[in-house]
Amino acid sequence: YESLSEEDKEAVSKHDIDMVTQLLYDEFIKSGKTTKEYTALDRSFYWEEGDYDLELEIETPNTKIKYSKTFSFTLKEEEVSQLRLNILGIIKSMCGFSYHWYFSYSEYVDDDKV
Repeated sequence: YESLSEEDKEAVSKHDIDMVTQLLYDEFIKSGKTTKEYTALDRSFYWEEGDYDLELEIETPNTKIKYSKTFSFTLKEEEVSQLRLNILGIIKSMCGFSYHWYFSYSEYVDDDKV
């Protein structure tokens, strides 16, 4: 849209361009041309419902001291389902669309205090 002349911008609204772009995207997805990529991303999706340990390791460049801390968190089935939706987000963002990314805000348990 930004590359159009002022005259063309008056003739075509941004909304119209967004609608056409969405229709082209929908047609592209329905064509099955993204099946291979979607399948590869889906197979590499490693999150499952359950308990996880997260180790945070910090190493400073000026000293040889390493700091390490371990946390635990749990992913529920609903959180995993939402995270899996990011696979579609990857494909949409590769096609130039913005996407609302899903995150899990699980409570982290400091294993040192348990």
